[in-house]
Amino acid sequence: MLFAARVFTDAATIVFATFTWIAFRSQARWAKALVFAIAISVFTGVAGSIAVGDWEGVHPISKPWWWVDWAAGFVAMSWVGVEGFIHYLNARPRVRLGLCDPLVCNRYLLWGFTGISWTAVWGILALEYVEFETQQVWSIEMERVAGALDITGIALVLIICFPPRFYQRWIAGASPAPEPEEA
Repeated sequence: MLFAARVFTDAATIVFATFTWIAFRSQARWAKALVFAIAISVFTGVAGSIAVGDWEGVHPISKPWWWVDWAAGFVAMSWVGVEGFIHYLNARPRVRLGLCDPLVCNRYLLWGFTGISWTAVWGILALEYVEFETQQVWSIEMERVAGALDITGIALVLIICFPPRFYQRWIAGASPAPEPEEA
């Protein structure tokens, strides 16, 4: 089960990195290179872990291939958050001028919070796995926090992709009206 979860998590990492590249930096060569570096790191980390007998990826200290896989996820989720906030900050003035839909601007903000949430999950995972390997104890408290942050990220993605009508009305009502044009 842990290996299957690892495979799905790593696949999602590559999907989110690819989406971030296409949605935010499709013309940037560095972004394309970053996606490839993330994908190569994921595959290298998993293959290295398997080669040393750590299929589940639960031994970050004794089998350091784990860190290659982990770093790819951490970088990918950090990038998700950074791009969301950069585009949110760029969209805010456009909303005031009537050049950007308030819901689109809000989606950027939510994307930034999604990245923060999932980056924090990756950070907690590192602490959890190190603690597990060194002390053979699984922290229920850290797992609860990681679970809450993971669910928060999922909920934010659902709101980004499928915003409920009441939410759309709330965002539209909260945005400043564009300046009236002078005749």
